[in-house]
Amino acid sequence: MRKIGITLLLLAVILGACKKTDKHIDIPESPRWSFEQLKIEKELFPTQDSTTDKGMDLALEFNYPSHFQNDSILPALQASFVTAFAGEEYKNKTPQQAFEDYEKAVEDDFMKMGSYAIGDGPDISTYFKNIATTVHDTTDITVTARTEVTDYTGGAHGSRNVFYYNIDTRTGKIFSEKEFFKANSHGKLTELLEEKVKTTKNQNGDDVTLLEPEQVVPNGNFYFGDKGVVYVYNQYEIAPYSDGLIEITLPYDEIKTLINPLFELIIELNSDSKTE
Repeated sequence: MRKIGITLLLLAVILGACKKTDKHIDIPESPRWSFEQLKIEKELFPTQDSTTDKGMDLALEFNYPSHFQNDSILPALQASFVTAFAGEEYKNKTPQQAFEDYEKAVEDDFMKMGSYAIGDGPDISTYFKNIATTVHDTTDITVTARTEVTDYTGGAHGSRNVFYYNIDTRTGKIFSEKEFFKANSHGKLTELLEEKVKTTKNQNGDDVTLLEPEQVVPNGNFYFGDKGVVYVYNQYEIAPYSDGLIEITLPYDEIKTLINPLFELIIELNSDSKTE
C-alpha cells in the first residue's frame, strides 16, 4: 500500500505541473542583448488523500541573458543571473540546470511545509509561493536583475520581498554597495537616508512609520532610477507590514562625490534620457 500511495502522490504532482520555455519575452532587446525565460507553474498536493479541492500553487520564473555582444562575458553574466534567482550555491550551473535543481529544492521545501500543516486546521489550498527573476534595467555598463518572492503559508497575511542585483557588464559580475561607493561613504549615506525617509511615502501615500529609526542604514539592496540611487527596504525591515515596500531615493547630484570613479558613468546613463 505504501508504494501505491507514493505512486499516486508523484502522479498528482506531475499532473498538476505545467512547464515551458519562452525564447521571446517582454524585455527590450537590441543587438547587444537577447534574453530567454524559464517558467513553471505547478499545483502541489502534499498527500494523495488530501481533501482540498485545490493544491498549493508554486510558480517560478527565471529570465536570463542568452546572448551578449561580448561572448567572453556571457558565462559570467549568466552566473550572476543564476545567483540572483537561486543563490550563489547554484552559480556554477547552466541556467537550465540551475532552474531545474532549484525548482526541485523549492518544491521539496514547499511540500514539507504543506504536509506539516495537514491536520492542524489551515486550508493549504490557500498556500502559494511565487519566485520571479526579471531584467529590471540595462545600460551601457550595467544590467540589473530583480528577484521578487511572494508567498502565503498561513497566518494573517502573506509576504513580499524584492531584491536587486546590479551587474557590471564589463566583467559580468555582481558589484556590491562597497564597490559602487567609495570607502568611508557609509556614514554620509546613512545621513542622507535618514534625511530622505522623512519625505518618503509608503505604499498608501502616507509618511513612513519607522519601527526603529536607527535601522535606516545602507542595506545593499538598491537599483538605479532616473533621479538617483533607490534603496529598497522590504516588509518589517524599517517599517510595519502595512507600509509595504519602502523605496528611498538618493539624488545623483547629492551622492556623485561618493561614487567610485569606475561607476561614475551611471549618473549619465541612468537619467531621463537613458541609452541602451
